[in-house]
Amino acid sequence: MAASSPHSGLPATLASSNIDLLYRGLFTLFTPGLIAGDAVQIFYLVKAMPERKAGAVLVVVMDRILGLLALVALAAVVAAARFHWLRRTLVAARLFDLTIILLAVGLVSLIAAVPAAKSRRLQKLFSALHLADKIAEIRDALRCYLVSRRRTALAFSLTVTAHLFYFGTFYCTGRALEGKVMA
Repeated sequence: MAASSPHSGLPATLASSNIDLLYRGLFTLFTPGLIAGDAVQIFYLVKAMPERKAGAVLVVVMDRILGLLALVALAAVVAAARFHWLRRTLVAARLFDLTIILLAVGLVSLIAAVPAAKSRRLQKLFSALHLADKIAEIRDALRCYLVSRRRTALAFSLTVTAHLFYFGTFYCTGRALEGKVMA
């Protein structure tokens, strides 16, 4: 959950990243909808550097992509380690199935977006909407993420860690309320 990235050309001091994270968390937790924090992050990044709007959007998009990949990886680990536990009751089995379906749809959509972005029809649509330059800028910045694998792997590991902390919070809450969590 990085506030910025060297690939986006946006500033990323520790103080600005922490402030951005706090604003994002506040708006994500206390406003309806799941993207309020993303909108706030884009707003503040664009405010910091108005000429780099595409870079601001890219930071949020990459955060979401890495989040999806981290959830898929963690779901695979949990499914492999606790498959019998996830199938113990009908409700747990249905929730597990729904989770797997949602993650699979997200992953397939992400994979399908790559060839779709290269299609001529979509490129014509972007040209008609005068978005071709912005899409090209985002595509070029996205290539930087693929070139710098070490930084991308670091961002992915931080995202996995953040998800583990969320899981730990819910796990400890369940244990504190004397629920039989993962018994």
